[in-house]
Amino acid sequence: MTKTNRTVNNLYFLYDLMFLFPFFSGGFPEYVCIGFCVLLICILITHINKNKFILLNLNLQSMSIVIFTAAYLIALPFAVDWGAALVGFFKFLPLLPFMLIIMQISPEAKHNLLLTVPFAGAVLTVFGAHMYFF
Repeated sequence: MTKTNRTVNNLYFLYDLMFLFPFFSGGFPEYVCIGFCVLLICILITHINKNKFILLNLNLQSMSIVIFTAAYLIALPFAVDWGAALVGFFKFLPLLPFMLIIMQISPEAKHNLLLTVPFAGAVLTVFGAHMYFF
């Protein structure tokens, strides 16, 4: 078994996380974002401790995620509503550890992982339409 296969097996439960987290409390509220971020950081630390390395792909997408997250943080002192700006930063923050975790898996696993997004969206739409009548 190669290191890539071990990494995919160690991070296999990301499929479940990507599918389940949008359903907590009917969307993606702030406290779910913070919990998701903490969980992703724990997954990343576990991965680093097991494999003793981390892959970093510096490209336009990864740099834009870092810049956008930093921009949310830099905008805090200039915001009219400081609390709402901080909440916006925390809603965007899980993207950083998620990006680092995605960099650790193979391209096939990335593709399969991202296939869960439209399925989760469809299920959430059907569930939301059903709950409209109650």
